[in-house]
Amino acid sequence: MFGKKETHNLMQLREGYTLKTQGDSWSIKEITDYDWGVDGKSIEYTIVSNNGQKAYLEVERYDGDFEIMFTVPASFTSMTLEEAINTKSIIYNGELFELEEQYQGVTKNQTLQTSWENVKNYIFYNKDEVMIVIEAIIGKEYNACYSQTIKEKEIKNIKAP
Repeated sequence: MFGKKETHNLMQLREGYTLKTQGDSWSIKEITDYDWGVDGKSIEYTIVSNNGQKAYLEVERYDGDFEIMFTVPASFTSMTLEEAINTKSIIYNGELFELEEQYQGVTKNQTLQTSWENVKNYIFYNKDEVMIVIEAIIGKEYNACYSQTIKEKEIKNIKAP
């Protein structure tokens, strides 16, 4: 009845861990570190659901709590992403998102053992505080994702391999 609840530091999960969130079971496939300088550090888990859907969980410690973003890839052309950065707005699924934040730092994929690369994130918000994040890594195409903040309690059944 009063079983011990196992807790996990969301900044220290590893490849092969499984978890449940957003109505699906997921497995961690890759781990990427971000260092935002004075804006802190975050870790991003590339997760894949049982049905093959790819998503990301980005976790950051802020004022003693976790800030967690659940993110899915969003399709745009490179031209649209560059245009969005220049005009400070983008439309996705018929909704307007406006550029509100920019962060510059470095990123390194732990799983693939890549070198540190310079990265800049442009964060666009809609009226409901849902985000489109455009990530620019020098020498690579822009990536865009649809992101929403979730609470720690929305991540359940974390299990080591």
